[in-house]
Amino acid sequence: MLSQTPLMPKGVKSKFWFLYIAFPLLGLIAIILAFYWWRSLDDTPEAWLNRGNDYYESREFGDALEAYQTSNQKAAGNPEALTGIGRCYLKLNKVDFAMKFITEAIRLNPKLVLAYIALADAEHAAGDNQAAISAILQASTLDPSNPEIYLKAGDLYSYVSEFENALAMYHKVLELAPNHAEAKLGIDKATTLGQRQATLEQNRSQLNNGYESEAISTTPDYNPSPYSGSDSPPEPINSGE
Repeated sequence: MLSQTPLMPKGVKSKFWFLYIAFPLLGLIAIILAFYWWRSLDDTPEAWLNRGNDYYESREFGDALEAYQTSNQKAAGNPEALTGIGRCYLKLNKVDFAMKFITEAIRLNPKLVLAYIALADAEHAAGDNQAAISAILQASTLDPSNPEIYLKAGDLYSYVSEFENALAMYHKVLELAPNHAEAKLGIDKATTLGQRQATLEQNRSQLNNGYESEAISTTPDYNPSPYSGSDSPPEPINSGE
């Protein structure tokens, strides 16, 4: 028959028996309190903002939107959270909502670079590319060492066929990041399209000049002579006759 292990060592008085129950209970309570303390730290506006950023980078825009909204609820008027909300709405093709939250973020923090980048994307989506260019250039003044801002500026200039400005932006990217593959590709495309645009403009100019010349030459009243009504100077008047 197996001997049973006593619940308490020999020599311990029976009046201390409760310690064998109290210590495990205290340990369990400590674990529970630590868990809720950790949860309280994980429930801050910053934690929800970081969670939104992680979801956004994973392209889980619905979950990102909820996380940013929770962050903004816990710290009303948080420009970073408002920008995140706007960016998510933009990804969800709700441009009007996106513009509302992004412009509010800029109002609260006029130096928030990400908000201007998001505004450039929103203006482009809304079809106002000049406003988009203005927004991205504002971002570049706030963060002049960020090559991705100049890359976006180059893309926007290319989109509106301002290829010289586009090339200037792409070259600025390479000054900051010499091996930037997208900037090199942008330079190749902008150069090719710029040359094509120049050729088309030259052909159009020559064609217009040809039309003008043909129109002038076929005009009945047109007289290239400096003398009115004749191709030769008038006969001199003989006063002696």
